[in-house]
Amino acid sequence: MRKLFFILLVGLCLPPLWAGDDAKKHAWDIRLTLDDFVRAKPLGDTSDFQVAWNVKLEKESRWKGWTRFTYYKTKLYFDQENSWISGKYKNDNTLRLCQLVLDNAELYRRQEYNEMLRSGKFLRDKSIEYRGKRNEGVEVIKSMTRNGEDTVALSFYEKEIARELAETQDGNCWDNFDQYVGNCAGAFHASMGPYLECGQNDYFDIGKPFGLSMRCGFDVYGHLFLLDFSGSVSEGKCKRASGKINKGEAVGNTSLLFTYGYCQTPQARNRLYATASVGKRAFMIAKEKSDEKPRSCSGVDLGFGFLYEIPIYQNFMLHGTSQIGENVSSMHCLYIKPQFDLYHNKQSSCWATAASLSIGYSWSLRGYERKK
Repeated sequence: MRKLFFILLVGLCLPPLWAGDDAKKHAWDIRLTLDDFVRAKPLGDTSDFQVAWNVKLEKESRWKGWTRFTYYKTKLYFDQENSWISGKYKNDNTLRLCQLVLDNAELYRRQEYNEMLRSGKFLRDKSIEYRGKRNEGVEVIKSMTRNGEDTVALSFYEKEIARELAETQDGNCWDNFDQYVGNCAGAFHASMGPYLECGQNDYFDIGKPFGLSMRCGFDVYGHLFLLDFSGSVSEGKCKRASGKINKGEAVGNTSLLFTYGYCQTPQARNRLYATASVGKRAFMIAKEKSDEKPRSCSGVDLGFGFLYEIPIYQNFMLHGTSQIGENVSSMHCLYIKPQFDLYHNKQSSCWATAASLSIGYSWSLRGYERKK
């Protein structure tokens, strides 16, 4: 995945005049006053005034329902320490012109930011192009208003830039975020919860049907690979002698499976996987004495079913804000996993069947490909 928006800082945060991080800044949408121009005119400078600004890249978050979006946003700040107005020009007309210069910079900041959202990456040639347009616009305004002395021209440009700002809204990442998120390229999956199982076995009573299931693994382009563990929370009884286990002894029922799942809904938030499992099922008694080894009877276990995840809370980290990839989501889900098992223990004379239903909590960290 491409790394975005960190490279942006190089192109975006270098306006014509740059101030250090300690400079006092004001957000663009706070109107300028003459008191903001506190710096004295530098010696030897023949200009009548100077307006400086900074474009900063900031991380923001926004909630929409149960989903949180984290993204980068550019913002324009007035640079007070590097802005000044010569004494005899410190009047309302010059102030209006300075505000126009700042509004012009905001207009091209929005256009550049929207261009980045559309392309999904920093385009240095585009950044240079917008910077040139911004500086050209400033020179045109200064020339046509005769450095603020022509109030009619000032009023005209104020209306024009106000109209363009109203028509050029900042792009957002929450109303149409599907344009930024394509196929799920990979995910880490972890889940746990209670399960119910009913089955038949000539050698063992599996006890009460309650148990606990846990699994973890990875999804790679819709192919899910899980290590799946389940165990009963109650003990059954051995019906007849089975290997090292004697008749009447209390036993616990556990299984450890390798599960493969294929995603049926590759671009949906709700993920449905058809699953197949193979592994080991064991009936085990706990050691009765400290120096006694646990005894067990085990065999192969085959399973078929599906896994369905329903998101209850999502955090989409767009455009590299995750520090991991371009578009990453952290999802907290409820899951449902019904499964049919067919297993055979070494000492058993036949295959036995079992059906289980697991419902619980799952967490996944997913990396998405940006849509082309």
